[in-house]
Amino acid sequence: MVDEEYTWLYTFNTLMSADDFTDDWVDFVTDQMINPPADTMFGCTGTLIGGKVKEIGKRDTSVHPAFRSTDMSLTCYVAWPYEMRHQDDRNVNAAKILGQRLQKYGRGVYVNEPAADPTNWKTDFWGDNYNKLYEIKNKWDPESKFQCRYCVGYGREEGGSKESGGAEQKTCLAFWMFCAMSVILGLTVLP
Repeated sequence: MVDEEYTWLYTFNTLMSADDFTDDWVDFVTDQMINPPADTMFGCTGTLIGGKVKEIGKRDTSVHPAFRSTDMSLTCYVAWPYEMRHQDDRNVNAAKILGQRLQKYGRGVYVNEPAADPTNWKTDFWGDNYNKLYEIKNKWDPESKFQCRYCVGYGREEGGSKESGGAEQKTCLAFWMFCAMSVILGLTVLP
């Protein structure tokens, strides 16, 4: 078998602790690897989280609180060859369903490896830190100069100064600028 030169890939992620790897989870992943959606491949890659990451308080940075207490950022995917692109809608829908199923085993999503269109992005990415992060964003960026898709304040649903009009087209440096400002100013992001 020759690897395809081009492959479409739909990824989804969840943050998992050791006790989340249940027999039910093993059955789910094994079943998907043996019987992936038609004409696709399914796989996962896990990044272990530990060491100094766990020494930082859950409220001391902007990442999801679970990032400080889980053991793995698990990213899975559904892939299909470029020649099968006429089945993109079917395959993306199948991947979305698998992503939703995977999330029930975890505790949030690592913001850099989400599904393309998360339905609960505030909770998935930011957890119960979101409201405090939104207050900080309004204080330091009341006009939404720094904005990106699914970042804190995306779309200003909370009645802020701007609507989402083109937010996804603005720079996605907002998250990193926010983190950098916190470090430079010596701020604890969340009290």
